[in-house]
Amino acid sequence: MNEERDLVVKRIIPKLRRLCLERDIVLSCVDLRWGVTEAQTQGAATLLMCLREIEKCNIFIGLYGERYGWCLTENSYRKPTQQDELLVRTFALAAKEFPWVNQYKDRSVTEVEMRMVFQKHSRDPNKNGSFYFRDPYYVESVNASQRQDFLSEGEFEKAKLDTLKEDIRKSPYAAVNYNRPTHLGEILFEDLKEVINKKYPAGTELNPFKRERFLHSTFSRSLTRVYLPHENWYMSLDRYASSNTVTPLVVSGEMGVGKSALLANWAKRYREHHPEVVVVEHWIGCTGKSSNHSFILRRIMDEIQDHLNDTTDDIPKDTKEMEKIFPSWLERTLSRNRVGKIVVIIDGLDNLEENNNSHTLLWLPQRFPPSVRLVLSVAPSRPMEMLKKRNYETLEITYIEQAERASFIRQYLNMNSKKLSEAQEHKIARCKQTGNPRYLKVLLEDISMWGQFEQLDKRIDNDLKATDTSQLYEIVLERLEKDYDKDGKEMVKPFMSYVWASRRGLVVDTELAYLLEKEKIDFNSWQTLFLGVEDLFLSSGGLLNFVNRDIRRAVQQRYLKDPNVTKKYHATLAEYFDKNIEGLTDRKVDELAHQLFHAEDWPKLQAVLLNLGMFNKLYIHHKFDLLKYWRSLESRYDIVESYVGSIERGDSLPADVLQGDLFYQVGRFLSDMAKFDGATKVLVKARNVYNVSSQNLAVAKTDLFLATIQLSQAKYKDAEELLNKCLALYIRERGEEDIAVATVYRKLGDLHLSLNSYDKAEDCFQKALRITKSKLGTTHWKVAKILTLMTNFYARTGKYEQGIECGNQALKIGEEEFGPDDGTLIPILAAIGRITMSQQKYDESKAIFKRALKIGEEKFGKDHPKTADILYELGAFFFVKPEELSRVQNKSVAEKFKQRGYWENQDYSKVAIIKGGGEEKENKKGWSMDRAEKLFLQSLTIFENAYGLDHPDVARVTTRLGSLYIERVQYLKAEEYLQRSLAIYTKAFGKFHSRVAQTYKHLFTLYNLQEKLEESKNCGKEALAVLIRMRGEESIEVANIYERLGDQCGQANRKEEAKEYLLKAKAIRVALLGASHKDVAAVDLLLNSLVAPPPPPPPPVCTKTTEELLQEANVDITSEMKAQRGRNDLLDAIKNFGMMKEQLSSAESAKKKQKKQANEEERKGWWRQNYQAGFDAKAVPKPMPQKVLDSIARKPQVASKVPPPPPPPSF
Repeated sequence: MNEERDLVVKRIIPKLRRLCLERDIVLSCVDLRWGVTEAQTQGAATLLMCLREIEKCNIFIGLYGERYGWCLTENSYRKPTQQDELLVRTFALAAKEFPWVNQYKDRSVTEVEMRMVFQKHSRDPNKNGSFYFRDPYYVESVNASQRQDFLSEGEFEKAKLDTLKEDIRKSPYAAVNYNRPTHLGEILFEDLKEVINKKYPAGTELNPFKRERFLHSTFSRSLTRVYLPHENWYMSLDRYASSNTVTPLVVSGEMGVGKSALLANWAKRYREHHPEVVVVEHWIGCTGKSSNHSFILRRIMDEIQDHLNDTTDDIPKDTKEMEKIFPSWLERTLSRNRVGKIVVIIDGLDNLEENNNSHTLLWLPQRFPPSVRLVLSVAPSRPMEMLKKRNYETLEITYIEQAERASFIRQYLNMNSKKLSEAQEHKIARCKQTGNPRYLKVLLEDISMWGQFEQLDKRIDNDLKATDTSQLYEIVLERLEKDYDKDGKEMVKPFMSYVWASRRGLVVDTELAYLLEKEKIDFNSWQTLFLGVEDLFLSSGGLLNFVNRDIRRAVQQRYLKDPNVTKKYHATLAEYFDKNIEGLTDRKVDELAHQLFHAEDWPKLQAVLLNLGMFNKLYIHHKFDLLKYWRSLESRYDIVESYVGSIERGDSLPADVLQGDLFYQVGRFLSDMAKFDGATKVLVKARNVYNVSSQNLAVAKTDLFLATIQLSQAKYKDAEELLNKCLALYIRERGEEDIAVATVYRKLGDLHLSLNSYDKAEDCFQKALRITKSKLGTTHWKVAKILTLMTNFYARTGKYEQGIECGNQALKIGEEEFGPDDGTLIPILAAIGRITMSQQKYDESKAIFKRALKIGEEKFGKDHPKTADILYELGAFFFVKPEELSRVQNKSVAEKFKQRGYWENQDYSKVAIIKGGGEEKENKKGWSMDRAEKLFLQSLTIFENAYGLDHPDVARVTTRLGSLYIERVQYLKAEEYLQRSLAIYTKAFGKFHSRVAQTYKHLFTLYNLQEKLEESKNCGKEALAVLIRMRGEESIEVANIYERLGDQCGQANRKEEAKEYLLKAKAIRVALLGASHKDVAAVDLLLNSLVAPPPPPPPPVCTKTTEELLQEANVDITSEMKAQRGRNDLLDAIKNFGMMKEQLSSAESAKKKQKKQANEEERKGWWRQNYQAGFDAKAVPKPMPQKVLDSIARKPQVASKVPPPPPPPSF
């Protein structure tokens, strides 16, 4: 009867289970011919176990062919065997519990089981039962080699079987003949369906609330059937439940490790020990709506009210409002009903829906009322990262040990009345991968479906080849293919692949049915498959999807490795949603463009996105998807021409959207795509439409956004004019305290900040902040936007602590509103990163910029201006940050260069000698000019593509590049980029702007290093003129320029001019900093260097006698000398000796001086050519001359305190 049993288990039972689920009934099936182990058989327990199972069931199905079964025989028929003795013991053991068995000691075990039902030996005399007999002629269709297995054992057994069948037919129970196994399936399903309809008729279903509770409780009960309690984990949960904490407990662990089972079993035990405590369980994924975060909150509130019999109608219908008041509602409700404690369990946060920022857990309060204990479970995922940031107490769940596995195997199979031998249990339990409960459960389910008990060992060995749950599911898929793919026709692959390729799952009866019919798979076939694999799926919101990620990976690995095959399934799905769903339903909008994108069908995707109705729905509900789709099309199609052409032709204008509003949406979207000219063109069309219909506020809204675009394009005059116009209109229409007025003030503040009008900027920001807080509260996102701009304002004005405070407030609001990875946080993070870098908190600044870059690339793409902004900031970080190279420090060398003043205003503590070769590469820890250059060039390319070649943001990057190339002694490149920046800034801002002055200062430095003194001086004067015009005469920046001009003139020996500049610098610094400031002393040093040194003293006149001179010269004049030469000769010799000595000394001194000057010039030239803020050896074009290294390596000589010898005497 193997074929019949397989048909019942794999086809009939799944269909019945689905019917029962619709009626809120739990169905469990027991096969009496599966799972009795060899040990139990030899222990004579077979009949006893089977009778116990029959006693527990409420529906009994009996199947009989031509085989009667194992029974005692008469001696005249055959000789007794050892099996007969075992059968006697089997009946004797069963008779102890069921005495009536003694009446049938000569019958087969199967007959005894059937007589227990139709002769009403069961304790439940009204037990439902049906009996089905196979047509004897069916054997003729069986292969000859297998026919013997379908025939009766002999005449004795045949007579007993005929008697049994006759007795059944005489009983009140139905006895039906069938001619083939498939016929059995048809009639058996209808008979059982009738029984269910009679006992649980349609219309007795639960209401939605109770049905949801039933499904959750059913799921929970399924987890408690087989569980091995872990007392340490139970104690941890008990401790938390009895504590006074107001924060949740997080139960974490890998997927399938047993978190859900732990919570279900603990909740059951906790209820038994604490019946006075209300326990609410929510199992995410067990029903269609259970993964929606708003539904979770609503269901918890409904459950609490139902438990407390509280009929107060105070639950908001609006989901946003419900999320907002959830903590206060809990406190109010529990206080009103005087509840001491309530325990809430939310299992499976990693299975939450991904839409509406659910994974950020912003909807989940961080703290709860003192009487609430919340237990959360989560696997590694985004929600788990969010919970870690909240620093909640965590209970980590690990894999089960080998001994626990063996016990779990026995309990799990016993639940289905199946058994394994000890050897089989040991084989499974000792494998490492079975420590994962999900893996173990899938394996046990798979072998439970195996119809041939005799080949079970091979099946176990095959399953254990899988090293993880995903691979095990692949083996399950292989088994499903053997079971359901008949006659060479694939059914499992397309069924699974279509579900995999769908975005959020498929509707079974319409979408999946159509797709499988297109694959020429008939309804009955795939329906049978679906009912057989229903445990692998989850029905969420009416959509069929995989129950866990392991199954999804298995399907992809087995069927969808080839990208072309994947595209084929996406293309088929796209065709279905395009042709078979009328109108722009939410389902079509969600799936159609998604499928075309993954099918890489770019022409059809463009056509779909140009449908203005589709655009409208995508823009409102799936804006980031719309950005992603167009980024993929941007290299193939002109987005501006596409939408402008669609608008001008009037294509596909949706009837439910006003024309002006649609144009406004398109304009804003083009702005998001950095297509500002196109956006302006479309927004002007929108404004014209609003003007015609006299929608003044809509006109103001459009003008406000046009001003925003002009502000980004540095068209400040036009932007200010539009903003003032909007401000007057909003004040006239809505009053001075309206939130729209605050928005205009914020924009005006940003504009004045760009123009360095700090007083005006601060005034506008304060007005905007005051109005916004009074209208929307202190934690609204619009408050964060103003605080972000104020962070930039305080950074520009040097008020760093106030800026950090504003930035942190803005970041906190943004994270609470949108989550920690939303694109709206980028400007806040950039502002905080800049101000922390100004405070030299480099590690903190780097982490902030990295976080912002990751968000930008994920949310906007790698080629978006917002991403380019962060690339620029990160490049500036690596350019400005002190090096982190572990290099050999040489303080004496640093001191020498500092004394000689080769480079002014440098931190000489960073001077180092670089050792060539591989050491520098090993010592590099993340900072280099190369990295900064690469980031700047990346951002420059993005800005040029987005804004054109003459945008201030382009100049911002070219200015940085110019500064970088100065440091790298690449003067031609530096000049090229700086001159370009100067031209852009002058055109955008006019001559008198801080960025113009900044560029002139860079050029001043560049030309000075190139020894182009006139050009350098002119740039310095230009910078000076701009700064005096902007800041006034008495400004530190002006004083700095004066000092640099004075120093330069001093080096050029224009001392009077140098003195004039330096005195002006000194006067300003004394007035602003005080006479004792170090910067004033620095100017004094430069002034002192302009004073000429005193002339050398004249040589002394000799007044000594010849004898005295001889004595000083230590000349021993002997009598022989006196005899040979006269006095005059002697004096001549002494004179000649002195002259010769002086000449020799002078020549030697001159030679040494010349050599010293040559070495110094060579060393000075080398350092000038190769100095960087860290001496990057990678950029050194040639090694330092050995003699320079030798001279540096020598320790500096300590100056002698002995006075120099007197000059030689003159005669």
